Amino acid sequence: MESPLSFSEHFPVATPLSDAPCGEQAIPRLLSRISRELIDSDTDTALDQCLQIIGDYAGADRSYIYTFHEDGLHISSRRAWRPHEDTERKPAVPVVDVPIASNPWLYNQILAGKPVVIPCVADMPDELHAFRERLLLLDVGSLVNVPLFHKGRVTGLLGFDTLGRAHQWSDSDVELLRLAGEMLAVGQARFEAENAVREAREDLERRVEERTAEVARHRDTLEAIAAGTASGTGEEFLVALTRRLAESLGTRGAFI
Repeated sequence: MESPLSFSEHFPVATPLSDAPCGEQAIPRLLSRISRELIDSDTDTALDQCLQIIGDYAGADRSYIYTFHEDGLHISSRRAWRPHEDTERKPAVPVVDVPIASNPWLYNQILAGKPVVIPCVADMPDELHAFRERLLLLDVGSLVNVPLFHKGRVTGLLGFDTLGRAHQWSDSDVELLRLAGEMLAVGQARFEAENAVREAREDLERRVEERTAEVARHRDTLEAIAAGTASGTGEEFLVALTRRLAESLGTRGAFI
């Protein structure tokens, strides 16, 4: 992955992190926790817990996952986390379905495999005026976004931000996000594959049940016809056969 694209040279020193654990020595332990969540939990629970782990570590006010659509034209929020104690604050709620054309600079950086580090939204350069104003409207003070890769392709982004305050993100923050992103991308792919297998199995079971019921109906029809022809004429047999077949197929001929 490319080195982070950052505007930090333009920004003042930001507010310190919270009392969350810090330093590169904490990253292996945090990644182990993320791995355990991806193994032990269902999809949504695992993603929520992983977002909380990395958000707590970095002292972020929000962490989130976005995924690109197959059409290559849109990106959607997958999951987002915020600390419970901040629920009364003005939320920075992501739009569910966002056209990539609405913010080509950010999404083109991500699609190119480049992390984006913005320590102070208010000091973003004028050429990113529209993006800056959109973030300020949502009370976002700083952010870090890294691309999510799966099988060599960018499938989305993982990020965290602060609300109402600038923040100087450390190299370990960006590295944790990058490594966590790799694990989450693989985890999401596994969850999606498992869901596809489960849905296919459920569809097969449904079709087998429907076919079994259809065969049983035809068997009952044939048995009833056979029983009714023992005392009837050939003509009565043909009429009964036609009627039974029409009923089995859900239709009736005009001649019946």
